[in-house]
Amino acid sequence: MISIQQEQKRYFVTICGQGLCCSLSQLSVNGEDLIRLGYPEGKGIGIALNRLLQLVLDETLENQKELLLKKAKSWMKLDCWQQK
Repeated sequence: MISIQQEQKRYFVTICGQGLCCSLSQLSVNGEDLIRLGYPEGKGIGIALNRLLQLVLDETLENQKELLLKKAKSWMKLDCWQQK
């Protein structure tokens, strides 16, 4: 029987091997992009970037700068990008 950790590792190796985004450094946006969008410097940027990465990993959103910035901007309007 395969453990959850083994399955996660296999999934990670598969997506990275295919050249797909599997880390924040591979995300098409970064903290500077979010600051230009209007995010204040601080923990909110990291939270937003991690949420964007999760959407890309879940294949909910493509790793395209325009799409990611649009999603991040929508969070700003809802003020849900901050950890409460």
